[in-house]
Amino acid sequence: MSKWISAEYAIPEQEDADVTINVLLYLSPDMLVSGFYSQEDQEWYDFDGDLVDDVTHWMQLPESPL
Repeated sequence: MSKWISAEYAIPEQEDADVTINVLLYLSPDMLVSGFYSQEDQEWYDFDGDLVDDVTHWMQLPESPL
């Protein structure tokens, strides 16, 4: 099972800048959204492409059950 990672200490690792790594974002206070980190912009975004502030932690999404 994935563990929450502090956004202050680490960001999702991307080997290819053109590949987006989707993650679950924990926002302050007590809100979860799915999104991604842009290496180019150095900002967090939700899946709609909106900038997300107050990301405190993130975790990788689990593998699909199928």
